[in-house]
Amino acid sequence: MLDHVSITVSDIAAAERFYDAIMNALGVVKVGRRDDWLGYGERSRSAYPDRVYISIRKGAKPEDAAGRHWCFKAKWQT
Repeated sequence: MLDHVSITVSDIAAAERFYDAIMNALGVVKVGRRDDWLGYGERSRSAYPDRVYISIRKGAKPEDAAGRHWCFKAKWQT
């Protein structure tokens, strides 16, 4: 359903440790890194609609929002 998602974080180093661990466990590769950006997954194309891409960007601390919720697909259920 999603093609890509971008998330803003204030601590890119902490986010990198967190998302590296999650994405590694899910078998999702890191496709790029800069001092202000991380990228995981593969961009969706018409021939590959099941692909998903997530972008982590450094920015100001996000405002509190109780409704934020992120779930990731896995090939198994525990």
